Amino acid sequence: MRKNIIKLSLVGIVALSLTACKDEPDHVWTPTDVVSTSDGLFVVGSGSNYSGIDGDLTYYDYASKKETLKAFQGVNGKSLGANPNAGITYGSKVYLTVTEENVIEVLDKNTLKEIRQIKTTDQLGSTQGLKPRQLFAMNGHVYYTTYGGENGSVAEIDTTAFKMTRSWMVGSYPEGITGSTANGGVLFVANSNHAAGNGTLSWIDLSSIANSTNSGVTTKAVKGIENPTQVFISQGQYYVVDLGHYESAAPYAQSGNGLKKVVTGNSEYTSETVAPATMAALVNNAFYTVNAPYGAGEVSYNKYVGGQLTPISGISVDSPCAMNVDPISKHIFVASYSMSGGYPSYTSNGYVREFTEDGNPVAQFECGVSASCIFFNTSLLWQ
Repeated sequence: MRKNIIKLSLVGIVALSLTACKDEPDHVWTPTDVVSTSDGLFVVGSGSNYSGIDGDLTYYDYASKKETLKAFQGVNGKSLGANPNAGITYGSKVYLTVTEENVIEVLDKNTLKEIRQIKTTDQLGSTQGLKPRQLFAMNGHVYYTTYGGENGSVAEIDTTAFKMTRSWMVGSYPEGITGSTANGGVLFVANSNHAAGNGTLSWIDLSSIANSTNSGVTTKAVKGIENPTQVFISQGQYYVVDLGHYESAAPYAQSGNGLKKVVTGNSEYTSETVAPATMAALVNNAFYTVNAPYGAGEVSYNKYVGGQLTPISGISVDSPCAMNVDPISKHIFVASYSMSGGYPSYTSNGYVREFTEDGNPVAQFECGVSASCIFFNTSLLWQ
């Protein structure tokens, strides 16, 4: 990790709020009615390995409509490190994967103070623990994927001692992971094969696993899926964002991408494309998609629910690189690279635009370099 750390400070951090005005008094909260709410969001910036720019974390507060750049550095007095990729909020904590550091950062959700730094190579070994990528949480456990070895891994950690409780081998270069508690619990994993084609999907049956490290794992090639990166479970059905493939010669156009439904039940699994997509979010069984394939001049935004695909007009950014949808307000957040000379800049800060579910613009704020993930700060609001 590089030592050229810029120390910043967060002003006025109080309970249930990460940014506040200087003259705002401290509050003593009296619980009368506890409800779940989203009061802001985080943006993971992956930085630039080629330019020696470490990644960072931006926090955006809904109430003040202000962003806090380099929020992790400001609280902890050190860099987040090279190439952070993903983040989730679970319970009272934030979890971040920092891929090139082989680290998962565990932070207090309200203050962003570091609670624990988990070395994935300590948990999974010097090979299988390399390059943690994506995260998922349920039933008091956090699960993460790693690129290590010919086949990648999924590890389960508890959220108290932060120790690994189980692990499994999956396919090559696993990315997205999700799960369901139905039928004893299942994890669903996208094995991207590093965009080389022939990606696979893995299902981990949590109920069947005793002491065997790979019992209950099924990994399959699915017809029509080449480079799976995101996975979803909706109403018992499995969905994948497949980035397809890239032409071998300039302009290296991307094709075959989309949000695809996996058709199971036979020995050969197949898929059907339900929406054009290079990224997606799922809220209440509704998919919100961005389709921005490399080499394409036009970007499209859609909502897919109940078999119906509806365009969302009004959304526009320069070069989308991450998106998510707030589960409470249904507002759509799309992160973009900034532009330099007509091309996306991988060395300067980007921005995020907020839209209503119908595509009406709401707000815009700055974020770090090369945004890779947007996730929400859910908390308890005392009313």
